[in-house]
Amino acid sequence: MTKAPALGVAIGDSADAHLPSPFRSDVSLAEYMYYARLQREEEQLRASGQSIRSATPESTSKDDAEKGPTTLDHDYPAAAADDGLASPQFDGLSAAQRRVTHELLKLRNTEWKGVLFLICCDILGPFNAPYAIAQMGLVPGVILYIVMGMTAFWGAMLLLMLFLKLDSARYPLRTYGDLATRLLGPWMGGIAIALQAIQLVINVGIICLSNGQALSQIVTGSGRTMCFSLAVSVTMFLGMITGQIRTLRNVGHFATASVGLNIVICLMCMIGAAKYGPNIAAAQAAFGEDYPWSNGTPVIIEAFVSTPLQATLVGLGNAVFAFGGASIFLEILSEMKNPRDFWKSALIGQSLILVVYLVMATTVYSKQGQFSMPAAYLGLNSYGLQTAANAMSIVTLSIAALLYGNIGLKVLYKLVVEGALKGPTLSTRRGRMLWSPLIIVYWGLAFVIGSSIPQLGGLTAVLGFVCIGAFSFAFPFQFTLTYFLKRDAQLPEEAFEPGRESVTVDSWVSASRWRRAITTGDVDLTLGLRAKPFLVHGTWVKVLLLVCCLASYALAGLGLYGTVLALADAFSGGGAATSFGCAAPS
Repeated sequence: MTKAPALGVAIGDSADAHLPSPFRSDVSLAEYMYYARLQREEEQLRASGQSIRSATPESTSKDDAEKGPTTLDHDYPAAAADDGLASPQFDGLSAAQRRVTHELLKLRNTEWKGVLFLICCDILGPFNAPYAIAQMGLVPGVILYIVMGMTAFWGAMLLLMLFLKLDSARYPLRTYGDLATRLLGPWMGGIAIALQAIQLVINVGIICLSNGQALSQIVTGSGRTMCFSLAVSVTMFLGMITGQIRTLRNVGHFATASVGLNIVICLMCMIGAAKYGPNIAAAQAAFGEDYPWSNGTPVIIEAFVSTPLQATLVGLGNAVFAFGGASIFLEILSEMKNPRDFWKSALIGQSLILVVYLVMATTVYSKQGQFSMPAAYLGLNSYGLQTAANAMSIVTLSIAALLYGNIGLKVLYKLVVEGALKGPTLSTRRGRMLWSPLIIVYWGLAFVIGSSIPQLGGLTAVLGFVCIGAFSFAFPFQFTLTYFLKRDAQLPEEAFEPGRESVTVDSWVSASRWRRAITTGDVDLTLGLRAKPFLVHGTWVKVLLLVCCLASYALAGLGLYGTVLALADAFSGGGAATSFGCAAPS
């Protein structure tokens, strides 16, 4: 067989050799696609119990969805195939390179059922949905939740397609930043990694804040007092201990329990709202004594509300936040045994999530109206029920924070330790030793965020627009459009074959390349998940992706402006909570 080129970076012979770089200027899109196709074939062989064989895929200058299976020859021993190193992807690699790749392949052991619970644990948090409906109105709120749920699933499927087309053991896609870098270059990868790191650490900070409010309510209701910042720190210390778990497979065991507890809390919130009505005192404590409601104000249910623009945008931001799982989908896919099965997890998980959100939101809002709280269990008007729901929410949110902290630190570890400092990979002994102190620092940073901005609804909305809107909506459209344009601009001379130098006929400064990119190529609407593709001309698909991308960025900009104004109003409006203060917001 022709000798294939080496991995993306030079790797020494030490045990702490680095994983391959996600970007190399001399690696073409066709080469990424070539090895990705080989990787998918090998995964199918493993799934069917067959041995990996040497493969010579057809050249990949265009999308290969419509092509039949590659002819395989030269059997490898089954025992060698088990570790993935029998693959022709590793021809020409040194022993150290093979050893590092083997460590990476061992992480790919999560089944789609486990991923289903990870997705539900990550996204299923419908407790802010009644508050979002109260800010937007019943009709716009329900419509927006449905539209965003469907769009988020579409974005997840686009990310799956890109992963299947560009990931391989030779050139692995491990993070969202890897995908951005591979398609648009290091500058976009840096933006994606920075936004993802910000989102995940703020997510953990929001959970610290939510748990602090829940714990404060439990203690206050019993006739005692507890400094709010101390209540927030309890989750931080718990996270520093549980955060020592490093693999998603082990986190998944906790996620299963979290999903069940979340459903129980939803039922308690709906029953409690129907039986006991709104907790007006909690709403006034959360939003300030000058909140324009009094104890004699009846519950108001509105199909359309006339709230200020910033309040409506806060509600919209909370709705966007509801579908924020896409930011870690690449990390989840990179640890799946068979990534093609991800669509099952996403379809079942996000359908369940949407149904739970709508039932929860409409039921609680119909009983609490304008008094709906940013976390529904904080607005229960029965101390016993509220205490039980708060206790369970502390458990479920702590599990979700464990997931965010796990992936968030992996993103930062890859960016700072492996990238900037050229340190050891996480799978090595030295990497595992670094994990423990770094997880303590990570949770400390999350505590600072949660305790310094104790405005749950506003902080959630800001995060929804700035980060989640990008990862769940804008980036999937933008990256898919980029992939189709680059794929369709390629000429047969630019096809990749191991050992043969590709020839670039023209560049992106030439009108001819842009003309091919826009007007040629077909798109498989099944995203390559079916053996028989359903092809349509790609031009109109590219136009649709461009419109959706621009609309997503416009929404993010408008939403960020409105929610920043809302946060400023909240801090200047006499609310009970202050940064690092002892007075709780509820």
